Amino acid sequence: MSGSIVLEVTDGLGYAAGRFALEAGSDGTARVTPADDKAELTLDIAALGRIYLGDETFDRLAAAGLVTEQRAGAPVRADRLFRTTTRPWCPDGF
Repeated sequence: MSGSIVLEVTDGLGYAAGRFALEAGSDGTARVTPADDKAELTLDIAALGRIYLGDETFDRLAAAGLVTEQRAGAPVRADRLFRTTTRPWCPDGF
């Protein structure tokens, strides 16, 4: 799915904090750039990591209070932008 969304990322250590615009193309490519626009979602870097690894969704983390919706419908839109056809899998047990 193509589209864009602006994320406000917090990071207690200060390494990854900022506001970022994600633009996704219909061909599966994406671009992330620093943004000045108003954030549509606010989340901690730990929540973003969970989503990036592929086994969590913005919508579920918003329901758990780990993602703050700044614009109505943003978690569902973000989930569509981050969705892939494959689920995460690791052959090693921990």
